[in-house]
Amino acid sequence: MMTMKMCVYVSAGLLFFMCVCLNEQMLEACSCYPAHPQQLFCYADVVFKATVLSKKLIPDKSSMYPGHGDFKYKINITKVYKGFEHAGIKHFFSPEDDGMCGISLTPGVYLLSGNLVSRHIGHVKKSLTVELCDIVSHWSTLSKTEKKILSVHRKACNCQVTRCYKEPCDENKCYLRDTYDPDEDSQSICMANSTGSCRWTNAY
Repeated sequence: MMTMKMCVYVSAGLLFFMCVCLNEQMLEACSCYPAHPQQLFCYADVVFKATVLSKKLIPDKSSMYPGHGDFKYKINITKVYKGFEHAGIKHFFSPEDDGMCGISLTPGVYLLSGNLVSRHIGHVKKSLTVELCDIVSHWSTLSKTEKKILSVHRKACNCQVTRCYKEPCDENKCYLRDTYDPDEDSQSICMANSTGSCRWTNAY
């Protein structure tokens, strides 16, 4: 009888442990809210063209779990489209784990966006971080929309791309539909016309 009870306790404990692990994995999954390329450009601290030269794993020595480190990418920035004061940056960081929105890049030329954040709690110094929800495009595969945004980069954020959840909506903004279709919705950018009103403009 005691043996049966022990088996029940062990099985229950194992099931609880598996549930906790499963929940942690689910919580750590990266999910990016669908966004127009113009939104990503305007939300970023820095947008730049760079050659990725190499990457190095920087383990998180304070963590008991594997995969919580960062990749440190060595780069050569050839053009800055936003955040011009950061043109001299020589590297950026990205989480090691793709579940934490980390990216994995091979050497090549990319269009990237990122933000300056503290890599560790309590640290004042900020580092450039590029994650899965940022602009991460190989230069050879840029969309016409991305190219159009880069061509007007200084004006790209004069108009706002957003969603309207309650009428009336501001007529001087460009709105995305409730169901975002990257193939269709990313073919236009929001620009001010001759009267100063913001309207969708074909990116072609």
